[in-house]
Amino acid sequence: MTNKLSEFKLFSGSEICLDEESIGNFKYAWRNYFQKHDERHCEIFQSLASGQFPEGYEIYNPLIQEGESNLIDYFSEFSLHKSSQINQVLSSHQAFVEERYLEESIDSSRPILKPHDYIFTIKDLQTYLQSAREIEISDLDPIIDQSKEKETQLELLIEKQVNKEIKTLLITSSEQIKLDEVNKKYNTSITSLPFNLSNGIFSCIHLPVRSFVSKNGKFVHINLDRVTSSEVMNAGIKVVRGISASDSTISSFAISMNIRRSFSRTWLSINVFSGGSAFSKPS
Repeated sequence: MTNKLSEFKLFSGSEICLDEESIGNFKYAWRNYFQKHDERHCEIFQSLASGQFPEGYEIYNPLIQEGESNLIDYFSEFSLHKSSQINQVLSSHQAFVEERYLEESIDSSRPILKPHDYIFTIKDLQTYLQSAREIEISDLDPIIDQSKEKETQLELLIEKQVNKEIKTLLITSSEQIKLDEVNKKYNTSITSLPFNLSNGIFSCIHLPVRSFVSKNGKFVHINLDRVTSSEVMNAGIKVVRGISASDSTISSFAISMNIRRSFSRTWLSINVFSGGSAFSKPS
């Protein structure tokens, strides 16, 4: 027999509940953490204090929720598996977080927590990573050695093109500075999309996508950005299937990955956040 409910509450979808108690806890924690900031001029503070969820509020979860738990505890009953590039991916992710902190921490109207107060460090994860089994992936594209770093992949592909093992090498990146360095080092021909296939080494600006090889193995596209979205990876595979030996024009590559203020999910690795009830770093 069920009991009769005298009352219930409905909340909008969110990891946290901004009720009177949690808002009070947030104000107290904020004032202790950001003692040198005037909350009257902090837009993010005013929004959360009034019960609103501004963009990027998740980073302040440690100030809103009490108690500590962490996401990795849920892995205790599972066998962990890791990518062969997990250390490189995590190092890149940590560097990205620290870089964004330096860029964003100068805004007095939107102060942010220091990275070590809300994410796990690589050292924190070593116990879990050491016990994880490394995934062995059959290389579907023997021309591109995915086990190597991008710089090494590029050097090997340049060599293959010079030795006429491949006819066309197209190098892309979302970072113009990175392309400028490549153009200067390898004297590549600058192009744009749509790209007409022709022999040589070319480069152009493009958002992060999966590197791929044409069916006949004569056209190779390498993107120098780190792709960590499984959606983008799957889209990249579709592009490989769509290119035939007779194709003469490349107009676009798969689905581009937009980098937003939220941190990206990492394919075959661990998403490492801490802070708040479900995301806090253990003491």
